[in-house]
Amino acid sequence: MSQYDDDKKMEELYHPQIFSILTTLLPYLVDISVAPVEKDTKRATDFIIGMNGSDLAVRVRRPECPQRDLTIRAFRASGKKTELANIKEGFASRYLYTWADITHSITEWILVNLDRVRATSLLEQERPLIYNKDGKTALIAITIRELYNAGCLMAYQLNDPHTGVPRTWRKVNVDASYVEGLELARQTQYYPRIKR
Repeated sequence: MSQYDDDKKMEELYHPQIFSILTTLLPYLVDISVAPVEKDTKRATDFIIGMNGSDLAVRVRRPECPQRDLTIRAFRASGKKTELANIKEGFASRYLYTWADITHSITEWILVNLDRVRATSLLEQERPLIYNKDGKTALIAITIRELYNAGCLMAYQLNDPHTGVPRTWRKVNVDASYVEGLELARQTQYYPRIKR
């Protein structure tokens, strides 16, 4: 079985958890706007819901991964196109990057705006290659602090490294309607400090 097949099989085990996380992140993934008069009067349409970015990349890191950074495959000995090349070319708008614990629960995650990453110099900076055990593929790492400072983090849940308590800046009001939640998320510009 190839590394890709192995990774894909593992990721599929996490699909229900990924769907659950994405449901809570819908305010960051969709736009809701009032329909123009033409659609309102002739097409029974009051609101338009559209994707805020069209494609989503997802990665689940295994429990043995202690680093909390965004790694992107940047080298293949085979010469095949890498994830880094695809992202640089404009593929995927958002990246849900997650970490699982030994109980196979996703406990930490970051939602990265790849459009914003591409607009910065983060992908153009010289970075050391981190080779996988097979020696045939290598990654680059972008720290969470770099992503945060460049305004590329849309939302996150990360455990405090000292206490293990989750830290998040997405606050959920269970009494608010879905539309109110979307509007609040759109207006919120608060990013707490990341101490990593």
